Amino acid sequence: MKFGARNKDHRHFEPSLRRNARHGSAVGRFFYLLSLLAFCAAVIYVMFFSRYLEILKIDVQGTVKTDAQALITLIKQQISGKYLNLIPKNNLLLLSKDKIVNQIMEDFKLIEKLKIRKIFPNALEVTVQERTLAMVLKSNQNALAVDTQGLAFAEADLSANPLGEQEVIIFINEGDKEIEKNQQVLEADKVSYLLKMREQLKENLGLEIEKEIKTPQFISGDLRVKTIEGWMIFFDMNITLQKELNMLKVVLDEKVGGENRSNLEYVDLRTDNKVYYKLKKTEEAEENENEKTAADNSETTEKNTKKKKKD
Repeated sequence: MKFGARNKDHRHFEPSLRRNARHGSAVGRFFYLLSLLAFCAAVIYVMFFSRYLEILKIDVQGTVKTDAQALITLIKQQISGKYLNLIPKNNLLLLSKDKIVNQIMEDFKLIEKLKIRKIFPNALEVTVQERTLAMVLKSNQNALAVDTQGLAFAEADLSANPLGEQEVIIFINEGDKEIEKNQQVLEADKVSYLLKMREQLKENLGLEIEKEIKTPQFISGDLRVKTIEGWMIFFDMNITLQKELNMLKVVLDEKVGGENRSNLEYVDLRTDNKVYYKLKKTEEAEENENEKTAADNSETTEKNTKKKKKD
């Protein structure tokens, strides 16, 4: 009997316990959701509205001729302001690297490659790889900066010299070929030929040349170079440079000689295995030639006079 009474009491309290459990569960869920909402709000605030992820440092590496401070200024301009007048653009998470890279590549022509790395929580690392300006190419009144791969990557300004144009070769095409920016205007081996020619003439033969090198047409391979001494050298880019330099050395040492260098008019290396050179007329040679011409004229006049008397 007592055992049955205890079971009856247990059944009497069971609905009350269930109601309490459901109430406790609802309260728990409420506080859980409230905590989750508060946590999400805190995360959103920290990520997008607080200054915790604000970009405070921009480190630029790899610049030589590029103005690093100007690069930093451009980046700061790109990340200034707010999205929808609410979220700051200089937020590390929201930073659009591609957009900044594209703008930098457009404004800084000497930059060949650019990499931006985000450093948590508030810094950017910008790594720059610059182009090597090889020469300025002038053709049909255009002047373009050309890199070592033969790509015309920017307009050149020889007066302002923003890319260091005044220190490099000026390659002049005397034909009427149009050249445009971002065009492959020369093969890389032709650019290398021109640079090595200038360097090795000075190092191996002690010859310095003027910065302007001319060609009648790109396709011809014909080069006209003027030395500081005033005489010309004609090269052909289709002949090995070292072979041409060896031939030039032989002619200067064995044929022309040091005493006649100042009288050189040109040395022509454009024929394989043959060299042609021409000396300017000296004053003595010109006087002898003038005397001979005067004597010939006098003799001709005398003959004509005798002929008239005879007639």
